[in-house]
Amino acid sequence: MRKQIINKKLLVLLFICIGIRIIPAFAVDSSVSEAYQKIDAAFTDRSDSELNTILKGERKNENYDFIEAYAMKKIRRLIIASEFKFAEQAVLVVIDNNLENTAAVEMYTAIEDSLKKQESYEKQQQDLKLAEQERLKREREAQRSKANKEFQVAETASGDSVYITGRDEKYSEVYWNARFGLADLMFISETPDDYSSLRYGLAAAFTWEYTLQRKFVFGVDADAEAIILALYNDDKSMTGSVKIAPKISFAGFNKNIFLRAGFAGIITAAAGSETVLHENFLTPLVGIEFNHVKIGNINLSGFYDYYIGHFFYEDVNSAMGAGLNAALPIAEMEKIKLNFNTGINDNLYIKSNGIENRVGITFAIGVENVSN
Repeated sequence: MRKQIINKKLLVLLFICIGIRIIPAFAVDSSVSEAYQKIDAAFTDRSDSELNTILKGERKNENYDFIEAYAMKKIRRLIIASEFKFAEQAVLVVIDNNLENTAAVEMYTAIEDSLKKQESYEKQQQDLKLAEQERLKREREAQRSKANKEFQVAETASGDSVYITGRDEKYSEVYWNARFGLADLMFISETPDDYSSLRYGLAAAFTWEYTLQRKFVFGVDADAEAIILALYNDDKSMTGSVKIAPKISFAGFNKNIFLRAGFAGIITAAAGSETVLHENFLTPLVGIEFNHVKIGNINLSGFYDYYIGHFFYEDVNSAMGAGLNAALPIAEMEKIKLNFNTGINDNLYIKSNGIENRVGITFAIGVENVSN
């Protein structure tokens, strides 16, 4: 009986000891768990002030080492995720609350180095991004400038620009233009004999151009005139001219400027009459031309030719020709366009004893294909 009483006392003492050990353990787990939850919230909010408040409040906790280690663990996860800025702020909080934490100091140094590298990389990427944006901006401006030159622009009600159709959009690689001069009034003057005469005639001209890969334009100009009627001071002679000039334009430089070379014949038919005008003049030519230059609705073209053949005529020191034409649209159909042309044409001889000039004004009807 006595033995049973002793055994019961020993069991009671054992339960008391176990209870004394269990109650603090539960208390420790509860306080640490609560601190962990607060730290989780601080890291979720990315708030170093919250973390500082938590660690300051737990510094007297006998389990502060566990709480601090948990904060360090959260910081390491930030480092792995390359979130160096908040990791740096958080580890500074740990150091402020425990200056003896050498692991935190070493971690701060490593974070600072990583942060500098990250900031350097981000700045490099930002510089590259800005440079690319600037390049794209310049490219857009260049394209917009080119589009404004090559396309017709209309503004919407909101003020935005809309490109409707090309100003110089090629529907065909081939361009041609034919003109028939209904009236060619020519004034002829010759200084040695003080001769002048006004005459009437007809004229015709033809232009053909072919654009090759938008880099070159090859073509040919041909024109002729026959002056058949003297309106005053008739010396019984007839005059005229014929010219053919192949040409080329380097579109990459300027598609409106052409270099040309060919042949010209300035005709003087004086059979059965006496005239002070120079005889037939046949010559090679070299020259320069411009075409497709628009001023409003008017299309301007012109040329200057140097007649090399003057070297073969003893009485001619130099010879040249020039012309200018303005075409005003009359009507435009699907494939052809009609226009009215006013042109001036001049052939000049500088002779050994004076000057002979043949300048004419031509009024013509023109037709061309719709290609630009």
